[in-house]
Amino acid sequence: MSTKARGKLTLERVLGLSTCSNAGLSVNRVTGDIAYPAGCVVVMYNFQRDKQTRYYRVEKPVSSIAFSVDGALLAIAEKGQAPSITVWDVETGQLKAEFKRHKYGVIAMAFSADSRFLVSMGLVHDKMLYAWDLSTNAVVGGAVVEDKIYAVDFSADGRFFVTVGYRHVHFWPLDDDNMFRVTGKVVADPPLVELASTPATMSRLADATFVDVGCGASSKTVALTADGFLCCFGGTVMERLVSLQASRGFAMSVSADVVAVAGAAATIRLFDPSTLEYKQTLPFPPSHGRMNDRDQFTAAFLTPPHPDEYAAAVAVRVVDATHVVAVYADHTLVVIERSTGTVRRTFFFHHGAVTDLQLVGRVLGVDARGRPHLSKTSNAPDGTFVTCSDDKTIRFWHLDRHKKSPPHTTWVNPYCPELLHVVYAHGATPSTSPLPPAVIDMRNPKDTADTRDGLKCVAVSDRTVAVGSNDGAIHVVQLDWPAMPQRILDKAHASAVLTVAYSPSGELLASGGRDRLTHVHDAAHIRTKTLENHSGAVVAVQFTADGKRLISAGADHNLVFTQHRIFRYNSFPVQGGKLHAMAVVDNDYVLTCVNTWVDVHTLISNKHVQTHHVGEHHRVALSPGAALVALGGSSHDKCIYIVDFHSGEVLAKAAGHGDAVTGLQFTLDGRRLVEVPLPPTTASALLPTSSWSLAHERDLLKKKKKQQETANAVADMQAKLGLLGILKPKPPTPVTLGQHNTVDNEGAAHGALELAKSPVHASIVAGYAAELEPETKYNSPDAAEGSNDDNWQRIYTRDELRHE
Repeated sequence: MSTKARGKLTLERVLGLSTCSNAGLSVNRVTGDIAYPAGCVVVMYNFQRDKQTRYYRVEKPVSSIAFSVDGALLAIAEKGQAPSITVWDVETGQLKAEFKRHKYGVIAMAFSADSRFLVSMGLVHDKMLYAWDLSTNAVVGGAVVEDKIYAVDFSADGRFFVTVGYRHVHFWPLDDDNMFRVTGKVVADPPLVELASTPATMSRLADATFVDVGCGASSKTVALTADGFLCCFGGTVMERLVSLQASRGFAMSVSADVVAVAGAAATIRLFDPSTLEYKQTLPFPPSHGRMNDRDQFTAAFLTPPHPDEYAAAVAVRVVDATHVVAVYADHTLVVIERSTGTVRRTFFFHHGAVTDLQLVGRVLGVDARGRPHLSKTSNAPDGTFVTCSDDKTIRFWHLDRHKKSPPHTTWVNPYCPELLHVVYAHGATPSTSPLPPAVIDMRNPKDTADTRDGLKCVAVSDRTVAVGSNDGAIHVVQLDWPAMPQRILDKAHASAVLTVAYSPSGELLASGGRDRLTHVHDAAHIRTKTLENHSGAVVAVQFTADGKRLISAGADHNLVFTQHRIFRYNSFPVQGGKLHAMAVVDNDYVLTCVNTWVDVHTLISNKHVQTHHVGEHHRVALSPGAALVALGGSSHDKCIYIVDFHSGEVLAKAAGHGDAVTGLQFTLDGRRLVEVPLPPTTASALLPTSSWSLAHERDLLKKKKKQQETANAVADMQAKLGLLGILKPKPPTPVTLGQHNTVDNEGAAHGALELAKSPVHASIVAGYAAELEPETKYNSPDAAEGSNDDNWQRIYTRDELRHE
């Protein structure tokens, strides 16, 4: 079956960023738009309108972005094998040029003052610097740079550009014809003329590592060292330096009247660009564990009393004459008004991998108009969803709280409208939950290992949220804002908890782990049963809609169906390879993502009924009404597919993820899809109107088909009872419904079970269902306690009834 999609998902919102240096943060000096990367997507945010105005998608994760001086162009560079540099028209959003020369990634870029040239510097293993002419879309020169480079910037008059790095400050001049000076040598393959450079003259700090550089309106050049010294150059000669009064320096931004410098412990200081005279210290954001507390932005001190409680400021840009934007190591983004120190906008994003998400609330049904019936016992706002992460936090979000509306009195964060609340899974002090290393070095391969006590999976009931962690504990959070009391089920599993699920009533909590065990807890979260049904890790558990059966999927390629009240189970192997994910459709079907396809099994007879060949996927989600299936999580194509549950047709596709998707959920109205890809971001996408309409039509058709199946099942059962002499037979009266005029035996079984009301019919109906449900053949608690089969009354099977 083809995976070509009929439509595309429309990206609506992005909650997260992947910026780890100033190269990943740029500002349009004309419009004030702020650009930052989120995986393979560059987000354009306008803080005056408080809106994400546009998204740019590239094929690989973004490593560097840069606006031209006139604000008309945006350059986006990638990292990875054979990366591209794409140049976009900001007004139209159209691609203007694409350059391919670098081998492993681009660490920094800069436009010339007239926007004619773009300079790009490769990662340390790339070692290449290239100059591109945007008037001809051609490379005009290059150089091999053996030193480790961190930043590049063009002078305001366009007469030179500067590169800085480890023991490296070099000036690259242009001649009177506005062309790059060359050495006369040839470099690279295919050959290029070599650009000429002049090293800086420094009496001090010659062995320092320079991490950022900026050129002001005058001929002055300002550079920052990793150990926190700010240096001013006149021409190529260092003239003065000043200490940042911070243990580390990470980023800086130069404008006509100010130099903003970011350093360790959330320190951002402002200096004069010509004299380096100290001007101001901007407010410090909330320390670790204080994101829910009011009045935590403070400028009451020059250096925090406990620096290890504050994340480093890793990127800073002067937005306009009055505002500065900063990004911190914990993925906090803040827009601050310089003159007053007022915080205009704050975003608190996850800084660890987001491992799962769930919607807070439950769909009880969908009416004829497609409107969901929701549970009313939850006190969380409608539209809330919860995420868990390797950063050891549980965060509650709402996509509509940023809109202008009457102020909310409950479930509100004092700084970030989208973020309703943060629960710290391991306490709120750095001693119990330390911050991660200040800066992630994107020049080194990322560590893909799970955090030892990071959070892995989440399940939601009306009143509680359960989160499994990599150390085997389960954190249970009461949805009682603002206290949000938390209880820890320590050592619930011997190793990582891979999956958790509540029963529909919320009275039972099931968990599966890498220790191959499945635990069932009661409403008081006391363990009532341990199931050893798998010989491999338990990757998914889920209850059926009636709460009577627990279905588990394991790395041993087995699906196990357990009657949780009597703990009898039936299992069967899943053919074809590794079982990645599972979803249950009411009491009817179970979907399994196996190898490169999706299998559908019926819950009545556990038989395989359908296969959709839609590629390899590790995450699956069902829309309300189960008409649509969202698939994702593959580390190969890194895409999300919206598939018709009944036909397997791919209705929509979304790309632009930098890594595998770790979570998927439809919103309760079925119109949006919320996803959590790596790196740590959360995105919301709008479904195409055609897909949502198809889902609505499928839901109506499903209801009509069930009515038809029930009516035909009644007639079928009456005829069989007549053969036994129990009931005078009546000729069956089929119900026609267009092309859906056939009745399967499984649908008839549903009707037969519901119609078994009298003792006379009970034994025959039980026999009819026994063939379909082998795990409940003796539907009595006594059978689970070892009752003798000889004591059971003879019951007829379906085939025996047919031959009577």
